[in-house]
Amino acid sequence: MNNVLNICWYHLEVDGQTCVRCQTTHRALVDAISHLKPQLHRGGWQVRIEEVLLLPDQIGQSNRCDFNGKPIEKIIDIRIRMSECPSCSSLTGNSECCRSIEYQGKSYDEIPFEAFIEAIRKTTSLSAFGPVINL
Repeated sequence: MNNVLNICWYHLEVDGQTCVRCQTTHRALVDAISHLKPQLHRGGWQVRIEEVLLLPDQIGQSNRCDFNGKPIEKIIDIRIRMSECPSCSSLTGNSECCRSIEYQGKSYDEIPFEAFIEAIRKTTSLSAFGPVINL
């Protein structure tokens, strides 16, 4: 029996382009899934990524990731902030702020690889060594 991990990645898209922050977040997400793929497979997990394209008036949700319907900040200790984003500003033609985070005492414009590893492990009950097996 397979379990499904549905990940929704929200990002601003204007004329087929997205901001640098969101591109970096997406890359970190894909890398984290790839890194955990053997453990996820052994644990019977299938991963699906859904991209949710946002309009400029929805920019406050840009660079958000949900795991089985639960925002990453409800799974691991991440604090969401809003900060000026020159890349989004370039896309919209207006001064824009979008989501940035604080994780493990550091500020990031994107969600880092390590945060995705932690969120995926918690959501799927994977330990650092593979699936958790309760005897």
